Amino acid sequence: MSFCVVSDVRAIVDTDITDSEIDVLIDECGALINAKIGSAIDPLILRAINRTWVAYRCMMKDPHSESIGEYRGDRTEVLKLMRQDVDEWLKMAEGGFAFTYGYAEIRE
Repeated sequence: MSFCVVSDVRAIVDTDITDSEIDVLIDECGALINAKIGSAIDPLILRAINRTWVAYRCMMKDPHSESIGEYRGDRTEVLKLMRQDVDEWLKMAEGGFAFTYGYAEIRE
C-alpha cells in the first residue's frame, strides 16, 4: 500500500530517476510504513512520511538529484533533515501521536 504518488515526490526532489523507479520506491516505503505503523493514521501524515522517505531514497540513489520545495538547501543538510523528519514522524505515529504535558501545583 502506498500513500503518495510520483508528483508528490517530484514536488520536493528534482531527480533523473524515472517515474517507474519512483513508483517502486513509493511501494517499498509504503509497505514498510504499513508494516511499522499501519494505515490507521491520518492520510496526510502517511503521505508526508511516504513522500519524504521516497525523496530521501531518490537523493541517495541519484547523486545528481537536488532538493526543491520545502527541503531546499545544502544537500548534506537536506538529507539529514529528511531522515530526521521521517524518523520523528514514524516514532510519533507508532505511539499514536501522544502528546505530553506537565503541570505545576498552584499555591495560594
